[in-house]
Amino acid sequence: MMSSFAMDKMRQNASWRSSSRRSSLLIALLHLLYLSECLHSGTCIRFRIPKSKSAPSLSELNSATAIGAAGFDEASELGTQDSTSGSSRRGPKEQTYGVIVDCGSSGTRAHIYQWDTELDWPKLLQHVQPMIDPESGEPVSKKFTPDLASFADRSPEELRDYVAKVADYIAEKVPKERHSFTVVYMMATAGMRLLEKEEQKFIMDEVREYVLENYNFSNVTTSVISGSDEGMYRWISVNSKAKRFLKPGTGKQTSTYGVIEMGGASVQVVYQLKEGLKQIVHWHLHDSDLEYIYDQQVVEPEMSRANNHAYLLHSTTFLGFGGDSAHQAYFDLLIRKHIEGGPLDKLAEISGQFMDRVREYLVCDDEPKFAPEPKEVPEVLVLDDPCSPRGYRSKEGEILKPKAIWYSTDRTIGFTADEEDEKRNDVFKVILEGTGNYRKCKQYVKELLHVAKSELLNCEPNEPCTMQLIGEPFVQFRLMNFDGIGDFYYTTRTMLQLDGAYNHARFTKMTKKLCETRHEKLRSKFASIDSNPNPKISARIHNECFRAVWVDTFLVDGLGMPKDYKGFNTIDEIKDEDPEWTLGAVLDKSLAIEKATPEGDEETSAAEKDGETELGVIGEKKPEGPELEHYFERMNPEAEPEAPNELNDEDPDGLNEEDLQDLDDLHDVL
Repeated sequence: MMSSFAMDKMRQNASWRSSSRRSSLLIALLHLLYLSECLHSGTCIRFRIPKSKSAPSLSELNSATAIGAAGFDEASELGTQDSTSGSSRRGPKEQTYGVIVDCGSSGTRAHIYQWDTELDWPKLLQHVQPMIDPESGEPVSKKFTPDLASFADRSPEELRDYVAKVADYIAEKVPKERHSFTVVYMMATAGMRLLEKEEQKFIMDEVREYVLENYNFSNVTTSVISGSDEGMYRWISVNSKAKRFLKPGTGKQTSTYGVIEMGGASVQVVYQLKEGLKQIVHWHLHDSDLEYIYDQQVVEPEMSRANNHAYLLHSTTFLGFGGDSAHQAYFDLLIRKHIEGGPLDKLAEISGQFMDRVREYLVCDDEPKFAPEPKEVPEVLVLDDPCSPRGYRSKEGEILKPKAIWYSTDRTIGFTADEEDEKRNDVFKVILEGTGNYRKCKQYVKELLHVAKSELLNCEPNEPCTMQLIGEPFVQFRLMNFDGIGDFYYTTRTMLQLDGAYNHARFTKMTKKLCETRHEKLRSKFASIDSNPNPKISARIHNECFRAVWVDTFLVDGLGMPKDYKGFNTIDEIKDEDPEWTLGAVLDKSLAIEKATPEGDEETSAAEKDGETELGVIGEKKPEGPELEHYFERMNPEAEPEAPNELNDEDPDGLNEEDLQDLDDLHDVL
């Protein structure tokens, strides 16, 4: 016979179960009402399903989200403009596929990644892998040429044919039954950023509309990503592959690597802003304008916000400092030296003032004047090039420059001949004859770095410009380690045959030797490179002297890397895998919990959308009105200097005398 105690216990359990069922039914009913209302109004937003104190899995996020097709998005430049189509769907518990299409300056490459749908954070970081072709055993990836930016001068029909080839490849490789659950991100980088905003928008809108109309992918996003975002994705990829996010066996965060990447058009510098580092950098910059520019480069990955891992990053890009773009700017410098009839006058100090050399005709009594007409522009200009090896002579027609460079009085570098210039016959040919003079090459490259800063290369008028950070101590090398990627690796390992930590003395010695070696001997030594069918690769034989000098000058003079610094390593692979930025992008997007954006708020910048986080405001509003005038006072030579700012002991966000003394003491220790 059952005791009275047991009977009471059964009644309590039955009552509890009944109450629990009622609560569950009520919650389910509320969810149904919410979904019904939001689907009717089109305002569904992402929400999190509780899961025992741990972060939600990607499958739960997908099931709780109305997924749509996103529209054109130029991160932090044109604002985000999303257009949605489709509905909330939950796929079977199988492999999840994510596609990142890298629309780069040399072509478009489709990358397909896959992972177990049920994986949770942080395991997802270690298990997102490229899809492997079962026949070849290689990652599923394909490059399409030409580059997407080249379609600015072509018809919409040609653009659609090109996009169809890319989308057909993706549709072929991703299982057909998973198309409606697959997200495709088409991201354009530095090459596209060099186009006008209207051209960027036209191309990316055409791409998005075509893919949406002709394929069944659940989400298609086209975007021209900022240099900061590109650097951020590379940082995520490198540190994920190196397993730096979590200490093995502990689940605790470990120290991360900074990343410096040199591509063809730009350079990215990215590192984690640990507690107190921002204040240290501000102390070293000691200039409110530079501090503002520095703060504008602070970003936070979506995966950080989604999982309470506060990875606040500083991500700076220098557009025009990539190996190819810098070399073109160097040609401009050689031409201007010829036009001026000798060496350039002493350039402006690296403090950021404009150089005076070509400005003698610009301003006089507030009236613009112009330089006198130069002599007739030659059809072919032959120049000595100290950064090319002796015995080298470039082919006629290989280098074209616009005639505008002969008449310009407001800038020295950054000239590119386009098809319109060629149609009007407003171009001339440049032939380079190598002299292999390392000392003079180094001098010219240093001048190039200073001129780029003085003229604010590739910067928008009246906008804060990252070029102003060149030569300033915004990277505290002594406090962290860095990995060098791209040209840093290729130049150091392949051409100079150096490995291990960057050693300035050895690098300089080998660069000098390379520059002073005759062209014929270099072709023999690097025969496999010289015979490569890709002209951009074979050209490294005669371009490498410039690139090596440029790499070293950028690191030491541009970023302030100490010559005895041992924490910079050049890498190509981590555990036999390329840490491509596309992996970082798919990791970041996979874990994203997107914020709902009110209708009509398309022009809001990425920084403004980020708002406040646990670490505070990470995207300060750009100055307007009097603030903007104050910011650019330093660019007006007639502006009177403002009295130094006094310390405000009452300002909780500022630094008082005691704070500055602490930073001073810390600096002495470092």
